[in-house]
Amino acid sequence: VQATVRARFEAHARDPAAWHWGGLGVINRELNDLSLSDGAFFTTVSTLVLIVCLVLALRRKVAVLLAVIIVHLSSLFLLGLHLGLGYKLNMVTMILPTLVLVIGVTDGVYFISTYLQERPKLEARGFSKRDAIVRAVSYCFIPGLINSVTTSIAFLAFASSEMAVIRTLGIFAGLALSRAGR
Repeated sequence: VQATVRARFEAHARDPAAWHWGGLGVINRELNDLSLSDGAFFTTVSTLVLIVCLVLALRRKVAVLLAVIIVHLSSLFLLGLHLGLGYKLNMVTMILPTLVLVIGVTDGVYFISTYLQERPKLEARGFSKRDAIVRAVSYCFIPGLINSVTTSIAFLAFASSEMAVIRTLGIFAGLALSRAGR
């Protein structure tokens, strides 16, 4: 709509360069543009900080890669779905990738750290590495599931909001977080 108005104005105005655009529409567009560029920057920075923290905490490259790659794939799927359904990113929905990253990685770290803690005990009792993984996952499954389900339900509750942008955030965050840590 704004592009159409601008094109018509420029076609009929005597000196379009002398005019300045203003109003809520212009402010909202500029805020959305700024939030998209800043959001991309801060998502990158937060990912790098998260990776450094995971390396320090887990001290296992494969575990860090698994946690980060799985959650990034979930974020990419979420953004693809969001944009593919015709929604646009804005100041509110721009937090979706970082939100999925942080909450999804915490779920992944829970599974990985439980495995790393239990593996020496289980191997000392004669369990294989595969059995240690199965036991750690079975130990974490119910608490992890409850965490994902309750977090998803909390975000899906935003679907009852009267504001479309909050509804959209709630629906996409709830769906993404139900899958991010798995």
